[in-house]
Amino acid sequence: MEDSKKELARNHYKNALEGLERSNQIFYSGRHSAAVNNSYYAVYDGMRAIHALDDDVGSDNCDDIVSSFNRFHIIGEWFEVPACQIIRNTVSIIKCGIPDNSPEVSRPEAMTQLIMSAQFISYIKVYLINHFIL
Repeated sequence: MEDSKKELARNHYKNALEGLERSNQIFYSGRHSAAVNNSYYAVYDGMRAIHALDDDVGSDNCDDIVSSFNRFHIIGEWFEVPACQIIRNTVSIIKCGIPDNSPEVSRPEAMTQLIMSAQFISYIKVYLINHFIL
């Protein structure tokens, strides 16, 4: 595998970890909607880490990466938790909570999303370790 692909995957994984950490900090500051929004991007960066290793990288568009990830990577021994469920939950919460005129995402909803995001990122880590990227 090309070193440039490995480095790109590592960078996306690092961004995912940073995004997850940022989500936790924002959550504990009481801004639950913003924490959920950040967790969505952490999951997205995790998907981009795997996507960077693909031979046919294609588009870097969010919808394309999520679709590609679900189609090609969700069925396998490393991803027991469906990424599509995490993404679907996040998007539904964001649609309800992110705009200024919408109600804040509840603490339990946000906590659930952050836990699911952390679980997903941990699966990404295992995948990257087992493929000699980390």
